[in-house]
Amino acid sequence: MSANKLAEILRHHNEDLELLKELKIAYASAMWSWSRIESDLFAVYIAAIDGFKANFIAAQESYFSVVSAKNRLDITHHAAKASWNGTQLFTEWQPLQKMCYAELSSRGRIAHLTGRVLTPEKPHQKRMAIIDEHFWHPNRKTSYNEAKSVGFNTTQLQEMSKKWDDLHRRLWDFHSPIWNNKLGALSPITLEQPVGLLHPANFPTPPTRKIQKKKSGLN
Repeated sequence: MSANKLAEILRHHNEDLELLKELKIAYASAMWSWSRIESDLFAVYIAAIDGFKANFIAAQESYFSVVSAKNRLDITHHAAKASWNGTQLFTEWQPLQKMCYAELSSRGRIAHLTGRVLTPEKPHQKRMAIIDEHFWHPNRKTSYNEAKSVGFNTTQLQEMSKKWDDLHRRLWDFHSPIWNNKLGALSPITLEQPVGLLHPANFPTPPTRKIQKKKSGLN
């Protein structure tokens, strides 16, 4: 093997390592952003069932025993509808619920994929890191263009992370006033220690919302 060929192989190897490093960071950031949404949905669920004190442990155990993220979202929505239907809270919750269902599909598409670098097949193509199906999966694409069309690159994952961070903030602004109204200074949302600049504990405390009680049909 010539020295030039060896140098080219080493250059591509180092380039691939850098591309995969950026991809891993983007993927981890996206999944971390989604995990905050999962936490927010549980907070909404607790608010809907008024499970702040005596029922909290039972609600926590039962809620997270449900494996499917979609089913947990279903549970949250049904609890919100049963408790808040006809109130301003439910009006505010409905668009958030629809956004969660929409983004749940995107999260499901990337949850079990693995990373690799696509090797160019033509001169105009560039080396690119993507996540797609693992090596033995029957749906894994072998050609550059096919893999590029179905896989997710670093930029796409970064966009997902930004979108999910925004949804997390919207959910936080929805549920945190309910928790703070109910528990005041004892709210774990108030007491929670920050773990990073994007952590909700670093956000300004949302304004207290006056909770509108559901009107009873009984006189």
